[in-house]
Amino acid sequence: MSEGSTKICIYPGCERPAVPPHPLGGPHAAFCDLEEHNALRASGATATRGRERAEGRARAAMTTTEEKPAVANEAYRAVFLRVHPTGKMVLSLTTESDGKEPQYAQLVAGELGVPALDVKVVPADTDRFGIGHGYNTSPSEGTSAAIASATGKILAKAQLLAGMALDTSPDTLKWAGGAFVSGNGGDPTQVKTIEDIALYAHGSGALPPGVEGGLDAQTVYRD
Repeated sequence: MSEGSTKICIYPGCERPAVPPHPLGGPHAAFCDLEEHNALRASGATATRGRERAEGRARAAMTTTEEKPAVANEAYRAVFLRVHPTGKMVLSLTTESDGKEPQYAQLVAGELGVPALDVKVVPADTDRFGIGHGYNTSPSEGTSAAIASATGKILAKAQLLAGMALDTSPDTLKWAGGAFVSGNGGDPTQVKTIEDIALYAHGSGALPPGVEGGLDAQTVYRD
């Protein structure tokens, strides 16, 4: 074969014209342009397929990320109410601020008979729930009901503690004016406010059987 004649693909049994040598060089410059014959083209095709697979994975990841908020909206929220020994209170929320914090403080104050200024409301409280806690952080219309539930749990435990402190059956106590009262309320020694009970709950007196110290409650909820 002369130098000017057309070169034939060196792949066994192939009669197609060979492609010119690749400008960057390559081991099989005398193959034709079929992918299965030409190592350089096959390598390029493999790279193209790799890019397509990578792009497909990226699109799938983006779709998954876009769907996460919908999944997160199904997650539970939580409120945690702690009464310190001084009677001061901290209401921790998993949800971000919605501008209703003063109302939440007033709700707790009204239920437990304390000044609203004694209730600190902490939205998105990562000190309480931790970072990456998994709870829903979007504001909710159900937060007020959850707070009322938590204060109800506080009152239920406080009644048991008050009965122990007053040496009487908890069932005989009345909740009036922000305090548990034994009898007609005329005897100040037979009255226990939430502040009194909070101090008692943190170690100043004996606990009822099966009741732990401290005075706090949590409510987990979902709209």
